[in-house]
Amino acid sequence: MKSISEFKENMMIEEKEDLNCLKFTPLEKFGFIRHGFILGKKDGTGINSSDIPELISIASSIPEEKFRVVIPKQVHQVQVLSFKEKMQEKIIQMEGDALLTDQDNLFLTIQVADCLPVFLADPATEIVGLAHIGWRGALSGMAEEVIRKFKEVFNAKPSDLHLVFGPSIGKCCYKVSDDLTVLFLGRVEDSAKGCNYLDLVYFVKDKFLKSGVKEENILVFSECTFCGDQRYQSYRKDKEKAGRMVAFIGKIHTIG
Repeated sequence: MKSISEFKENMMIEEKEDLNCLKFTPLEKFGFIRHGFILGKKDGTGINSSDIPELISIASSIPEEKFRVVIPKQVHQVQVLSFKEKMQEKIIQMEGDALLTDQDNLFLTIQVADCLPVFLADPATEIVGLAHIGWRGALSGMAEEVIRKFKEVFNAKPSDLHLVFGPSIGKCCYKVSDDLTVLFLGRVEDSAKGCNYLDLVYFVKDKFLKSGVKEENILVFSECTFCGDQRYQSYRKDKEKAGRMVAFIGKIHTIG
């Protein structure tokens, strides 16, 4: 299996078979985690939901028969799914935009193309999670709801949580309407062209900080999906032609 790694600060891009996949250094240090951010296929073809288990297997080097996968239907609402009991289904499909689990060999996934992907890991309790946050989820309290469920369902401490904010559209390119500018007061900048640009990443980061996550435990990956690396998928840039990138994370202990 051919594998080439391109290293950048706090991350690396792996080329494995026909995939490009990001790995984040802060998550790699936790021995119980397998994770990745699949940018897409190198031949330019899109990713279908049915492809996801196979793609995770390639990116993680774990055979498909060794794990189960959650592939949510994302609805841009504040719905956090918690998986505390072992699920029997091989592929679990439910509505939700954030996922948490303490179960072994269960990969959580979300799909994004400009929205913010947030990876979550708690080394104290070995809980992992993912959140898909766009402007609707940010305004509606997705960050706060993730932390609420994290505490309520798993009896865990926000101060133990480590977050990685993956690639998303940056304040350099996230042009928003006057109506949204009012709602995101303090996180929108005016440009010389008279347009309003939203800093979604730091709006969401501030919500997590106020919910008890430590500043030093949050890594923000600052590249913009709109104007950054051409391997990123961007709905704002490519509209209906845009594909989706797949974030995955799992607690992996008992792979044989």
